[in-house]
Amino acid sequence: METNSTLLNIKTGKILRLLISTIFFGRKRDLLFETLRQYSANSKISLRLFAAILLMAGGFVSMKAVGQNAGFFETFVVLDAGSGNQFYDAGAFTANADFQGANLGTYGCGSTIFLGGQGKTFKCPPCDVTGTRVFWRVWSGIPSGTFSAVPFGFGSNDAGASCFGGQNQTWQEIGAGKVDVLAGLTPGNYTLEVYFEGNSTGVSCPNPFFDSNLSFNYTASFSIAG
Repeated sequence: METNSTLLNIKTGKILRLLISTIFFGRKRDLLFETLRQYSANSKISLRLFAAILLMAGGFVSMKAVGQNAGFFETFVVLDAGSGNQFYDAGAFTANADFQGANLGTYGCGSTIFLGGQGKTFKCPPCDVTGTRVFWRVWSGIPSGTFSAVPFGFGSNDAGASCFGGQNQTWQEIGAGKVDVLAGLTPGNYTLEVYFEGNSTGVSCPNPFFDSNLSFNYTASFSIAG
């Protein structure tokens, strides 16, 4: 059973990621306030959360001027366990299931889960996004091991740029370039950990830039049956 403390932590993390996306990247304002409204309804804990987030927003607004001119505004983990690609929200807020904290299930020896991803980026002059990727590792017990990269190819130029001369873009790997994250694993309980990285060129442009869940990375659990 989830405690009030657990629920508060889940709500706080999700709203903070949305708040930062809204303030620094100028997106999802309506969704932010609708999320806050829903979480504040009929809950004293959530009312306190609502008030705290609004106070934090006041402090963050003064920082908006230093927001970067290139970066991610949505990221997705894509997994295929044999029945086609399933998109999970990482740094995104859609109808997809959340990757963070997900239980991906139990798999038998010889099963596969192919990992890919998608990153939606923005760029404003003079920056140009030149590439993106998702880094991943699998561990059991305590975090360990090195990260491997799945590079994303360019997908499309998209509408909705929030600056004059800017461009939103989609980068992804949802095909043959996905990697099997179960390869070589023995029976046990595991965590799949990911973060997203991109590159941009131009004067004072971020290189690299990240979506790393506020530096905590995104994690989901799964098991291999004996």
